[in-house]
Amino acid sequence: MTLAPRDPARQLLDALPLLALTAAPTGAVDFVNRPWCQYTGLDEAGSMGWGWAAALHPGERDDVLQRWCTAAADGTPVEIELRLRRADGDYRWHLARAQALRSPAGAVVGWCGTCTDVENRRRTDQALQDSERAARLVVDTIPALVFTTTVAGTLEYANQRHTAYFGRTLEELRAWEQTDAIHPDDLPRVVADWQRYMAAGEPCDAELRQRRADGVYRWFHYRAVPARDATGAIVRWFVLATDIEDLHTARGTLLATQAQLARAAQLAALSELSASIAHEINQPLAAIIANDSACRRWLTGDPPNVERALVSVDRIVRDGHAAADVVRRMQSLFRRAPPLRAPLDINALVVEVLALLRDEFRGRGIVWQTRLADGLPAVQADRVQIQQVLFNLLRNGAEAMDGVEGRPRTLTVATRQLASDLVVAVADHGVGIPAGSTAAMFESFYTTKPNGMGMGLAICRSIAEAHGGRLEACRDTPFGSTFTLVLPLGAAADVGDATGPA
Repeated sequence: MTLAPRDPARQLLDALPLLALTAAPTGAVDFVNRPWCQYTGLDEAGSMGWGWAAALHPGERDDVLQRWCTAAADGTPVEIELRLRRADGDYRWHLARAQALRSPAGAVVGWCGTCTDVENRRRTDQALQDSERAARLVVDTIPALVFTTTVAGTLEYANQRHTAYFGRTLEELRAWEQTDAIHPDDLPRVVADWQRYMAAGEPCDAELRQRRADGVYRWFHYRAVPARDATGAIVRWFVLATDIEDLHTARGTLLATQAQLARAAQLAALSELSASIAHEINQPLAAIIANDSACRRWLTGDPPNVERALVSVDRIVRDGHAAADVVRRMQSLFRRAPPLRAPLDINALVVEVLALLRDEFRGRGIVWQTRLADGLPAVQADRVQIQQVLFNLLRNGAEAMDGVEGRPRTLTVATRQLASDLVVAVADHGVGIPAGSTAAMFESFYTTKPNGMGMGLAICRSIAEAHGGRLEACRDTPFGSTFTLVLPLGAAADVGDATGPA
């Protein structure tokens, strides 16, 4: 179809913002518009016939010409994406369309075609595809099962890990409610919860067991959130399922371990209590044995000293009662009864405890001395418990001087009133408290003695604190140590006195 230079149709085609061509029924080009010549750099004469094909990309030229010739022979419309060389040598993608012109009888009398630049659109499409591919890669490599559902809850997409875990296709997984994908014990709960969350449009959070491709069920944590459009309507659900089998197992192990630790704590408490009872009862029993030995010596003497033997027997009876008092105190402890406090003369108690230990001190070569303040007020306290504290502190002081040579083995007991407190101090000339162990020595089972149980000082501190007081220790210079028992005078008389006011 040849157009004259002043033909209105030619003027219209030249004015179009795209490349336009016309061709004979055979497909040979007989007209190109001005934009074609400007873009390709080919003049009109050079584009006639099959000369226009010089603008085609070499890698596509043969295929495009074959398809064009086939369409011309069949009279069928043509639509091809191809690359055309620009005048500067750069190739850009174009969408080429051609439509047959027919006579009233239907015969092809020519062709009219256009080429539209689609380079930017193709780049945008390619960028979108690359982005989608990258996003899919990210979703597929997430160490979790990721999928989406429709508003109705039908599975519409699942990442690669999801289908690989179940070993089933997306279509098969859509019927999850009728399969063994979820553990039978969990399925009713999961279905009910899923329907409730969808109806409420609320995020879903659940734990359930899922069947792996090899038939093993593993625990998963599910988190589902709805996606909404601009109006707030839910358009789909996004779901993330994380394998928590190891965490679930660890949780069970932790609970079992906690139960074992609780049992161990009970056993430790029982052991500590047993050691405490043994320590408390050991002191009066040791005194009984010592007095028994003394009694035997007096009776086997020549002549027998019955008077002194009777004194030893009285002491045995007294120590027997002391042992019975310890047992009663332990029974009170189990019954959570308050300590039996009564007015106590601390100086008299110190003298009494020293008398109990007199023979032992002589055997150890201990020289003891007292500095007891006159006129001390009575303190409200449990006599047996305070006696045990003094007994323990004095014996510890004596034992600390075993092996001491070159200086007197002196043990000093002093009492005094300091403001509203009554203070008893026991000082020895022994090896002293090991550096850094002042606090630790009051802990249960801590001992520096080869055969010690490590309960004495812990019990003494507990007794002092139960009376509202405290037990302190310090290392003396150049040697020895001092243990100080502090008992409140006023406050103690008002706390837990089972015998009533004095």
